[in-house]
Amino acid sequence: MTEQERRRRRREMERRMRARQAMGRKEKQRGGLFTFRLYVTAVLAGGCLLISLFQTETSEMVCGKVKQVIAYQIPAEEWAAWRSRGAAILREAGDSLPVFKEKEPQQEEKKVYQPDTEASP
Repeated sequence: MTEQERRRRRREMERRMRARQAMGRKEKQRGGLFTFRLYVTAVLAGGCLLISLFQTETSEMVCGKVKQVIAYQIPAEEWAAWRSRGAAILREAGDSLPVFKEKEPQQEEKKVYQPDTEASP
C-alpha cells in the first residue's frame, strides 16, 4: 500500500467519523419538548378513557367537565388582549418575539491539516 493510499484512506475514515458524530448530535437535540408533550397528552387521554369505562357519578362528572373544557371557545377579543399583554411583557424583558428571531448562520468547522508523521523521512 502506497503512502498516497494510506493518506486517502485516513481522510476517508476521518470524514466518516465526523459524519457519524454530526448525526449523533442531531439525534440528541431532537424530541425534548415534543416528546414530553406527547407523553402528557397520552397520559391524560388514557386517564380519561379509563375513567369513562366505569359508569359512576364521579366518572360522569369528570367526563362532562372534560367535554365542557374542550368545547369552550375563547372570544377573539380575549385572545387579542392576551396576545398584546404577552408581547408587552416580552418587549419589557428585551426579548424579541420567537417568530421573528433570525437564525444564526451555522459556521463550518475549520479544517486543520496536519502533516502525516507516520512515514515521514
